[in-house]
Amino acid sequence: MKLVKGILYFLFIMLGAALLAALFAPSTKEVRRIIKIEAPVDAVYSQVATFENWTNWDARYEKDPSQKRTYNGSAGDKTYGYKWKSDNKDVGAGAITMNTVKHNERLDYTLSVEDKSTRGYFTFTPESGTTEVEWVMVSELSYPMTIINYFIDGMVGEDLKKGLENLKEYTEKTPIDELVPEVSPI
Repeated sequence: MKLVKGILYFLFIMLGAALLAALFAPSTKEVRRIIKIEAPVDAVYSQVATFENWTNWDARYEKDPSQKRTYNGSAGDKTYGYKWKSDNKDVGAGAITMNTVKHNERLDYTLSVEDKSTRGYFTFTPESGTTEVEWVMVSELSYPMTIINYFIDGMVGEDLKKGLENLKEYTEKTPIDELVPEVSPI
């Protein structure tokens, strides 16, 4: 009986500590990764602005190339996006929709996974023939889920970093005329 009582006290104290920690956790946390790509902004931007191109560099696609993706809308439209579904638990199912497009400058999107939505964005800064790309995911949670924001960087940061590294590698090795469409839809 003492053992059960001790375990219950321990669990109660741990729960209290977690709820207290969540009380002080930030409700909004940005996970940010930046990379410099040796390519003009048009070439880099077109790879990110066109969701069909994400299969060339997206870290989630790399984890399961057999995932099912369905696209809707056209690049530049408010309805433009895609849904994916994978049997791989690290990829799962979800959807992404483009919200705001500023040609060669910024792309804002909404990401939905398992009935939870978050937002994110890319910025593109040209610098003498190179492009600095920043990818930001924004975690906005309410109490007591705010405790997740202590760990969110470790949860998604590696995928952002890997995706940007893949984008850099793909963009730098592919001829520019293959990267930039003749008439940009966005």
